[in-house]
Amino acid sequence: MWDDEKEKWYFAVVDVVEVLTDSKNPTDYIKKMKSRDTQLAKGWGQIVTPLPVNTAGGRNKILSLWHLHTDITQNLAKVTMV
Repeated sequence: MWDDEKEKWYFAVVDVVEVLTDSKNPTDYIKKMKSRDTQLAKGWGQIVTPLPVNTAGGRNKILSLWHLHTDITQNLAKVTMV
């Protein structure tokens, strides 16, 4: 998702994990990944942030998004190691 205001790309973590792992249940995959890596679980809020979005129903937050500027190379390495 492109944020015009901040001029930044955001990607849903679930979508990224699904594409990289071919997981049938990427949400469960993420839960298992976080349970196996306590450091990842502790820092999850710094890596993955909610993005406020204006929708027809009002302002909502899309959860579990990665900002493209985040060092995703290091984080994705953890995803593929699970």
